[in-house]
Amino acid sequence: MKNLILCLFVVLSGPLALAQSKTEARIPADAKALIARIQSCIHFSGEEPYNDERKAEIAKALKESRCDSLDEDTVKIKRKYRKSPAIIKAIEAEESGDN
Repeated sequence: MKNLILCLFVVLSGPLALAQSKTEARIPADAKALIARIQSCIHFSGEEPYNDERKAEIAKALKESRCDSLDEDTVKIKRKYRKSPAIIKAIEAEESGDN
């Protein structure tokens, strides 16, 4: 029974993974870079600075990801690709955590 469920999962999730990878392949490099920044900013802004060393690591990651200009940059990229729903959807999925 477990094997049957596993097989069904693999068979049924295959097309979804393929569709997702095709969408990702169509996302331009600047939008992919923005999505990576969104992920990094969300991740590190939620981290606990439990000591000075960790606090410095978090601050460095937030600076390298340019989190202070993320909102402005997101608006620019969304404006640039406003006629590309798949790109907007990918960005918004990251923003909302629905990735």
